[in-house]
Order: sequence, then C-alpha cells, then structure tokens
Amino acid sequence: MATYYIEQFADETWASVSKSFARWITEQGASARIGWSEGESLTLEPALQFFCLNIPDHLGDKSDLVCGWAQSTNRIWGLERNGRITFSHDPELVVELPEPKDAKIPRWLT
Repeated sequence: MATYYIEQFADETWASVSKSFARWITEQGASARIGWSEGESLTLEPALQFFCLNIPDHLGDKSDLVCGWAQSTNRIWGLERNGRITFSHDPELVVELPEPKDAKIPRWLT
C-alpha cells in the first residue's frame, strides 16, 4: 500500500479532495480503474493539515498520479515508507509515525 499525505486547504473535506483527485485523473486520460481509500489525517502544526490517501500496491506506478495531482494543485505532499513520512517541499522534514495500535479482534471473527 502506498500511503500519501496530501495538504488540506481551508474548508476542504476528505470527500472534496478525493473528488478533485478523481476529476484530475479523468482529465489526464488515466485509467478509471484507480482506487484509493482514506487513512488517518495528520497535523504537523495548526496551519499544516494533511489528508491521507492509501493506494493499493497492485496499481504500481499509477500511485505516482497522486504526486502529479498534488503538484498541479500546489499542495505539499508526503509519502510514507516504513513508518516515516518525507515531504515534497522539504526533504529534510521527516515525520516518524507512532507504531500502529493492536486492534482487538472480536472472537466471532477468529
């Protein structure tokens, strides 16, 4: 799973960002068979908030479309790898994510 953090502009929702990305993909003539899901949002400081887009691994290089879209909309974006996010505007800025919490699985699912 490729995990991207996309800058959130004022008054945006995850749904509006997702729709904007979908429109841009269509305008680029890219395959309509690109899917993504919402992840945990991130706040670096009160003025910098990010939405998370998870792109399945089986899409391969198509996940790079996120970077193109973010650049076309003048957004800061980051890519998470191995629990660390590096950002497009400042390669020196690295955010370490906390270890994921163990989720309790209901007995009926085991």
